Amino acid sequence: MFRQPKPAEQTPPSPPGTLAAAFQQAIAFPTSRAMETGLAPGDIQQHAAKEAAFGRIAVDERGLTAGMRLHLTQPMRAVFARWREARAPFDRLLVPHIKDIEAADRLDAEIADLGQRSATEVEHRERQLEADTEYTQVRQRHDRAETRFEEKFAENNQRVATVWGHHWSYVIAIGCIGIVEWLINYDTLYSFTQVPAIAAGATIILGLLLAFAAHGHGTLLKQWSHRFGAHRSPTERAGDWRLFAFSTFSLLLVLGTAGGSRYAAVVRSLHAGPNLLGSDGIDANPARDVGISLLANLAAWAVGVFLAYTAHDADPEYMEATQERRAARALFNRRRVRVNKEIEGIRARYAKQLGEKRNAVKSRSRGVEEERNLLLQVRAHEKSLVDAFQAALAAACTQYRDLLVRTGIQQQNSLNFIRSVDGKPITPYEYANCPILIDAEFVREIL
Repeated sequence: MFRQPKPAEQTPPSPPGTLAAAFQQAIAFPTSRAMETGLAPGDIQQHAAKEAAFGRIAVDERGLTAGMRLHLTQPMRAVFARWREARAPFDRLLVPHIKDIEAADRLDAEIADLGQRSATEVEHRERQLEADTEYTQVRQRHDRAETRFEEKFAENNQRVATVWGHHWSYVIAIGCIGIVEWLINYDTLYSFTQVPAIAAGATIILGLLLAFAAHGHGTLLKQWSHRFGAHRSPTERAGDWRLFAFSTFSLLLVLGTAGGSRYAAVVRSLHAGPNLLGSDGIDANPARDVGISLLANLAAWAVGVFLAYTAHDADPEYMEATQERRAARALFNRRRVRVNKEIEGIRARYAKQLGEKRNAVKSRSRGVEEERNLLLQVRAHEKSLVDAFQAALAAACTQYRDLLVRTGIQQQNSLNFIRSVDGKPITPYEYANCPILIDAEFVREIL
């Protein structure tokens, strides 16, 4: 009797023999299979109807029911089991290296922990500083000054402001005008008064007035378009007009005093009579001497105007904002200097430990660097798979819950919802507003 030959039995494919081949097999597992684990809408409706038929549905702390956990997670377990099969050869070939890889992983975890501890300790020290009311006021002033400066910096096309007029060296420079005024007028005033103390006092006053006049005129000349622009209020412009008027009055007072004293001194010398040689020996000309004296005073005033003009910015608000920022930043830095040293010490201490840990990681992973990189990629692939499971499960559970809620509204007397935590009943509307909490940790637990 003729016997038909038995069909040849299919032999399973041989497992990959190298780690690289096993890696390729694991990576080739498509993450799209996770989205295929969702049940069809008809199946979800059928399972929801069966669970509703019991008349009592318990909702756990994640917003899930027993039917959801049973019916919606089973297909995912099956797909994840196939993933484990695809990954198994890779894990098996990785066993000789896993000890060094796990040691490197532990060191990486310790590095991350050290970084977190460093940040926590620095944050704790910052909170202690923030509790200081005085420091808080200084910081707020610093922040306001920075904000104002940034606004003015942008308004002035990001140019650097001239702030020499707020520096102590400018005070010395403009004060030198008073010294020049002393050299110009002291002899004249002494010849007029014949009293050194009065001459010295008057010369000092004239020097101060001339320095003030030069400062006021130079500043207003540089900032004229801003100070007297239409954008300023009449009250603000009136203040600047007063400065101009008082500066001009000071200049006229200096010129009048110096010119009058020089004229009186020249006239007195003309009436002094002959000297011991029998002739007067005096070449005096009131108009000439007074003119030269006034020109010398005007020259000193012009130098002061030039100094004030170059020492001030065309925008006084920008100049003020820049100086305020510098002062606020200096005060803020003085308040923070001790804390900054402590924070630097904290970071330096942890940096030393982090450096040691990183060197240890390099040492432990030097021989298994390639294998460890492959394992990290496999883990990342598995994470992508779990994330896809999470999205699919969340969508299916939301659909399942909506069906239960709809059934509960239609069958209010025969279907009850209760919280499994405390056994208290909830209405279908409350369950509809209950969030579905599905995270990666939960997905890994059910798989």
